[in-house]
Amino acid sequence: MIVVDNSVICGFVISSDAYHTDALACRDRDPEWHAPFLSRTEFRSVAAGYLRRGEPVATLMAAGALATLSVVPHHLTDAEVLSVLSASTLSAYDAEYVALAQRLRCKLVTTDSEVLRCYPGLAVRLAGYAAGF
Repeated sequence: MIVVDNSVICGFVISSDAYHTDALACRDRDPEWHAPFLSRTEFRSVAAGYLRRGEPVATLMAAGALATLSVVPHHLTDAEVLSVLSASTLSAYDAEYVALAQRLRCKLVTTDSEVLRCYPGLAVRLAGYAAGF
């Protein structure tokens, strides 16, 4: 069981994404993925960029459906997120992923350098996790 951030989710479901290969390897290593509900909105934001670069709507709709099925979604409390925010310089968005990993007592797989810097014992780099480190 791991928490994955939106970069990992998008890498998994969008074959043209730069993180696709690593995200597939990550899924092979651990298929039980968890994420905050926020990840749906973050997925749509990334999908908007792909859409504007010419990715077909149907492709992104299919990727969105797969993204929904790929993770167990969680609601977080203000107290959980604010606790992370009070102890770091992270954005509220990133704090949700950290708070969920803390709640579930598992690793957070990410590509975000700030999250990796602030939570080195909790967060692990996607490429390293995919490679088995």
